[in-house]
Amino acid sequence: MYLFSSIIGIFGLTFIGLVTFLFLAPKFGKQKASLGCILAPILTVFFLILLNWWFSPVEPSRDDMMGRWEVHRKMYPGTNADWQRANFWIEITEKHLIVHDSIPIKPIKAKALVT
Repeated sequence: MYLFSSIIGIFGLTFIGLVTFLFLAPKFGKQKASLGCILAPILTVFFLILLNWWFSPVEPSRDDMMGRWEVHRKMYPGTNADWQRANFWIEITEKHLIVHDSIPIKPIKAKALVT
């Protein structure tokens, strides 16, 4: 599977180089067009690597997640969000996930993160 993908990639880059040569040769001459024929596939590979890096998923670390979490008012505006922010929040420590609830009927719930 990977061999077939790399063969298609090589043919694609060769095609990009050939098309670049054909477009540049009449205007700039064969020497400058051959330079463009080499640079175009290299720049294409660089651009694809950059796109792959830019759109790769972010994996937060454990330290990034520790702290107090509450409703974000700019993202969720309104009275419901204000009420939730006033009454509920989550605190993540090294060993526990604590759900704080300021309504007096229900107790604070804690769940151990490390077993």
